Amino acid sequence: MSKKPLVYLDYGHYIGINGHCSPDGQLHEYLVVRQIGKYLKEKLKKAGIAVRITHPELFCLDSRENDLSERCIRANNWYSKDNTDHECIFVSLHTDAAASIGWSDASGCTFHVCSKCSVKSKTLQGSYLRMFNYYNLLGNRKGAARVNDFYVLKHTKMPAILVENLFITNKDDCKVLSNINEDNRLVVAHFAAIRDYFVSIGADL
Repeated sequence: MSKKPLVYLDYGHYIGINGHCSPDGQLHEYLVVRQIGKYLKEKLKKAGIAVRITHPELFCLDSRENDLSERCIRANNWYSKDNTDHECIFVSLHTDAAASIGWSDASGCTFHVCSKCSVKSKTLQGSYLRMFNYYNLLGNRKGAARVNDFYVLKHTKMPAILVENLFITNKDDCKVLSNINEDNRLVVAHFAAIRDYFVSIGADL
């Protein structure tokens, strides 16, 4: 019997952490990814795909609640119960930034899985690569499909991916990041990639 789809959304950074910021100070990673997550969650729920948020509220000041390990533990605890009747995935949302100071030419999205990931994680990465290419979001970065042992990828038990949503240090990318809504290309591409994955594994949509 097919299982229902379920997405664990994870937001990179929070207000108490100095994450990426655009050179002009107008965009902050912790705010941008929450906007993407907000509208993505709405689209997924309308399509019958359940969502859980691993990250506490934006202004939570308890650093333990925002800790990487705590978020992984939270997701794994959910998974131990949800796995019986749900196909679960973990999607961590971030923005990228160039190492140089100021604006950069580097652009586009990248999709990371860990070195010892499951076949389903690779399938999820493939769905992301196809759909973000379709919506012209790969930019000028070669090899958008990456392997990196980021903490949240290594320590979660379900299929997992970390997505760098464009460069917060690229002016053209910032035009997309500064206008997040339900019709934004990033939000639509995320939705399409997640739905494509669940269709490909035969989830009950």
